[in-house]
Amino acid sequence: MMYKCNRFKNINVKNYYINNNNLNYIINTYLNDIKKYKLLTYEEEQEYIIRIRNQDINSQLLKNKLIGSHQPFVYLFAQKYSINDNTQLMDLIQEGNIGLLTALERFNVKSNVKFLTYANSWIIKYMLLYLDNNNLIQKINNVKYNKINNKIREDFKVCPYCGKKLDQED
Repeated sequence: MMYKCNRFKNINVKNYYINNNNLNYIINTYLNDIKKYKLLTYEEEQEYIIRIRNQDINSQLLKNKLIGSHQPFVYLFAQKYSINDNTQLMDLIQEGNIGLLTALERFNVKSNVKFLTYANSWIIKYMLLYLDNNNLIQKINNVKYNKINNKIREDFKVCPYCGKKLDQED
């Protein structure tokens, strides 16, 4: 094998292989990072989104805060859809983040809906698209599909932080 530069000759590829211990470390680091953000109130979310749309000076910082405050929900959804595989969990988290960004771009502030209520459908959509594109979803009959779908709808009516039922306004 010909190398254009001598410094790349002695690179050991095994050092760059991500094994299960490294993935556990990555997931733990991710979980520690998302603990830094606090859950935003409805008013704070609305203010942040309006300032982001108006291209405020701190719009990137506000966007990071808004996305970061919803990361625990992305992690919960990813855990729900992963099948005992940490690589799949990280991929689902990434897809959920893409869904979260898409929701932020398309969210209508005037709709009087909390951002998470709007964003959870986008998060789940991107996760399910990932699973479907990688043939990780098994075909199921309509009865079982409806049971799963109803269970998911019931889960979204409960706050993952406190366990209280969410009203339409929350």
